[in-house]
Amino acid sequence: VGGVVGNNSGLVEDSAFRSTVAYSNLGDRVGGVVGYNSSGVIRGCQSTGSVYGINAIGGIVGHNATGTVERCFSSGRVGYAAAAGSEAGGLVGVNGELPAPGKRYDPASIRRSYSTATVYGSREAGGFVGTNQHNGTIDDAYATGVIVAQCGRADLYVGGFAARNYGDINRVYAAGCVRPNDARSGGCRNQAATLWPCGSGGLVGTGRGGSTRDSYWNTATTGLSA
Repeated sequence: VGGVVGNNSGLVEDSAFRSTVAYSNLGDRVGGVVGYNSSGVIRGCQSTGSVYGINAIGGIVGHNATGTVERCFSSGRVGYAAAAGSEAGGLVGVNGELPAPGKRYDPASIRRSYSTATVYGSREAGGFVGTNQHNGTIDDAYATGVIVAQCGRADLYVGGFAARNYGDINRVYAAGCVRPNDARSGGCRNQAATLWPCGSGGLVGTGRGGSTRDSYWNTATTGLSA
């Protein structure tokens, strides 16, 4: 489900979304501009509206399976339409595909993009991307929006830039407050204790098998020193 295009395998260029897209009935792959991108190009797009779904929710693209997202930005709000959900990102919910034995995927690439969107998540909430999969690459990007996470289990992740990274992230930064949706949180200082037991990071929540190069986060504004 997308505010402009549902499924894209061609070119979406210079498109803007300024309204609300909300999908709660099996609401997978919900994006402000494109819901699902497979071998397509999304270029020069913007979203300043609100995007709500259940799984794979992003300000610009819900799921960039393969293909390219470049020179895009998002603001507004990204979140869940139900209490249970996963993989919300300020710009893209999921970048890449889950690995499968014997199967090779084309790259999923995001470059020269940013997000200032506020992200609300109950699982895998990231300021820029929820999950960057094994075939996913993100270059030259940043996120400065607030991330509000429902942290109730140790297998839930939240990050200032990415909740989970299994691919490659290069030359990015995060500066948005990472905080729990919890009465114990009074701001954006020393949030590690209040985010427990959620796996949290100022840049990446968890990154088993992934790489992050030439990237950083602001410890003061994110509220996380690690």
